Amino acid sequence: MRPDRIVLAKFPVPGDWWLHIYPALVIFGYFISVLIGEDELERERKEWYWIGGRNVVNHLFAYKGIYIFDVLFGLLIGLQVYVRMKHEESLLPTSNGEQDRNSPDLLKQVGKVLKVYSIKFVLVYLVLWACFLFIDHLFVWTGGNCDLSDTKSAEKCRSLGGSWVGGFDISGHFCFLTNISLTLWQELKLLLQYANQHTISWNSPSSKYQWIVLLVLCIWINVLTITSIYYHTFPEKVLGCAFGYSCLLVIYYILPRIKHVNKFLTL
Repeated sequence: MRPDRIVLAKFPVPGDWWLHIYPALVIFGYFISVLIGEDELERERKEWYWIGGRNVVNHLFAYKGIYIFDVLFGLLIGLQVYVRMKHEESLLPTSNGEQDRNSPDLLKQVGKVLKVYSIKFVLVYLVLWACFLFIDHLFVWTGGNCDLSDTKSAEKCRSLGGSWVGGFDISGHFCFLTNISLTLWQELKLLLQYANQHTISWNSPSSKYQWIVLLVLCIWINVLTITSIYYHTFPEKVLGCAFGYSCLLVIYYILPRIKHVNKFLTL
């Protein structure tokens, strides 16, 4: 039976509260933008460096955010291996250090974790690719284009120093950052649930890693807060946020309910 609450950063919290963060950001940003007014929004976009799309935080954590996701996802894989090794060691009749860590059961657990998370990792990339393929083509279909090239890829346009102009531009920031954020939230939840169920205590070196993940998630929330206030129309942000739940739904809810697929996605 799954616990209703998990211990996150030493504090018990409801297991799924984070699901509501991103729609709330869209609504919050809409009301703030209405209160500020379009003229003031435009002035601040031009004059405030930290609001501009080319500021260092946006460049590193949004445009290069996939690399940060790769590192954090790998970190959570390592923690999954750690908690399962601790649990398997606790079931052994004796504790014999390195010899126990090389037992067949432990090696089998490590192999299963690596297999499942390799599949999840590939699925994240496939779902993101499908989302942005649709988003970019919808933009072009509705009259949009790159001002420097005839490319139909927003990423390629940006790499050339160009901008998307015209068209219905679903928020790529909301789609991308919500997808990778929800994936990390879900994996952090699964990790902590397993640790709680098997009463596995976190030592200081291990517990600090969840703080690293939480810090990056908070930075991404900050980036999306700016996006929600200063960029895109309300419908573009709503659809971007909706697409942002694609990885979560496909990898953790839809595919695991398929009988012959479930075994490849669950530990």
